[in-house]
Amino acid sequence: MGVVWRGHDELIGRSVAVKELRLPPGLSERERSLFAERALREARTAGRLNHPGVVAIYDLLPATPEDDAVYIVMELVEAPSLAELLERNGALAEETVARMAGQLLGALDAAHSIGLVHRDIKPSNIMVLPGDEVKLVDFGIAHAMDDTRLTHYGVAGSTGYMAPELFQGADPTPAADLWSLGATLFHAVEGSDPFARQTPAATLHAILHDDLPPLNCHPPLSTLITGLLARAAAGRMTSEEASALVPSTTTALPTAEPDRPGQATSENHATTARPTTPPPRTPPAPPTHSSQATWEGHPTTIRQHTNALPPDPLPDSPPADPPPPHTRPKETKGHVDRACSGGDDSSGRGSLLPPQRRLR
Repeated sequence: MGVVWRGHDELIGRSVAVKELRLPPGLSERERSLFAERALREARTAGRLNHPGVVAIYDLLPATPEDDAVYIVMELVEAPSLAELLERNGALAEETVARMAGQLLGALDAAHSIGLVHRDIKPSNIMVLPGDEVKLVDFGIAHAMDDTRLTHYGVAGSTGYMAPELFQGADPTPAADLWSLGATLFHAVEGSDPFARQTPAATLHAILHDDLPPLNCHPPLSTLITGLLARAAAGRMTSEEASALVPSTTTALPTAEPDRPGQATSENHATTARPTTPPPRTPPAPPTHSSQATWEGHPTTIRQHTNALPPDPLPDSPPADPPPPHTRPKETKGHVDRACSGGDDSSGRGSLLPPQRRLR
């Protein structure tokens, strides 16, 4: 959800992605305050997450009286999503899906170990780099906004990939993330969402009552996916059990798989720019903050997200890149270009970032 912009941090000299999240209209002051608190809390937690399978968060610009939006500064990932690959190529090879499964389980383990639940794992939130390297996006902060929207719009999330217990009022847990991962892996290896139906209500009914469609892939990958998609959270395969299957999954798959229509690996995919007709430029508004940061509003075809400087890594996390040889000042120079909208919600589409905002 929201709009993603491509930006450049001139102080550090790196490209970043900036995700704009706007509050829905009609919130009370209490709800606005609650959203701000949640966003900051989620940013602090997500900023501690240091894992190669997760898009890093660098910074958060909170809403102000002049601008009713939160901006998340993130690592820029210029790669297609798993959803785009599946739409373009169809089902992926079992070995490819197994490699992705191992990386995603590792990323979720790192997040769950610090109390962070993703809540919206699905193909469009997984970026696929060359060599089948994957990165999860949209951890934490975006879903603080979803929590605020519950009062107005009902259950938040992507229906076809939501665990059954979430529709019954349960809180999001690591087990719910694992169910969503199972549905995503099913889609990746079979080429279709296991519970997709014509309407959201029919999809919900299928998740709660229908049997899992037959899997055409081989054990132990089929065992992994079936275990993750157990309807009862208490009987669902744990992360440890799933991770134990991944090594055998990557080595024990048949060397000659039966041909399946549309099957492909994600190797050698290319990010293709989609030319767009630039809209008329909007004259910048007068500055609202005492900052030297500049924001440029011309469109770009870059779609993905970026992160800001993360805090110190967790003890058992991989070492973070060394920080720049200076202390980040309260105000930093940078510019942001308008990117295409991302996710499920295009709120804020067509509006340019304020000409000057402080990167804190």
